[in-house]
Amino acid sequence: MRSETLGPMPPKLGSNSFSSFHTFLVAISVSWILFVSFSLAAVVPYTKAMFVEGLSKAGFVLITLSDPKDGSKRRISALEASLLGAIHTQYHIDYDESGRKRAEQIAVTRWDEPFTFANPKAFNNVKASYTPDQLKRVRTQLSKYDKSALSKQLNDPYGTIHDIYTNPYRESYRDAVAQVLLENGILVGVDDRTPLLRPLEREGGAIH
Repeated sequence: MRSETLGPMPPKLGSNSFSSFHTFLVAISVSWILFVSFSLAAVVPYTKAMFVEGLSKAGFVLITLSDPKDGSKRRISALEASLLGAIHTQYHIDYDESGRKRAEQIAVTRWDEPFTFANPKAFNNVKASYTPDQLKRVRTQLSKYDKSALSKQLNDPYGTIHDIYTNPYRESYRDAVAQVLLENGILVGVDDRTPLLRPLEREGGAIH
């Protein structure tokens, strides 16, 4: 009967090794839970009520815009005047009181559906001035702020939010910042006397 030669046995882990490994696993689990919790907390659903308020207060709204050339869809922020102007052009709606109400009705009815403007003039009126890469840069710059901090920054004309698009002034970056704010549940418009963004709940007036 052939005898088998056993190789060297693996070293036994001491209690300290097991304790360190357990601590390591706990640390990973806690980090993952915190990451998931933060990610879920950062998701703010954009609602119909937010869209209607942005529309009624001449602010920015979040829409999905379909490109008539290739059918691609992109989530963008658009000023109320740009969106309604595109609707007026596309559907040949008069610019009177009844025409505005009709344009608003079309916008609200389709608020969560892709907007498609076959008329090039209408499409160009509402298409985003910023690129996906610019939006990505803005998201990265503002990712360290939660909703409360973003709101505070928005009320500071010398804060990070305004510095992104005012030094130098670039409307494309301003509109990209508006999208990030809307995605965080902060309704925003443009100040009446300056090109600065402002919270919609502050009707008119400059940011002080």
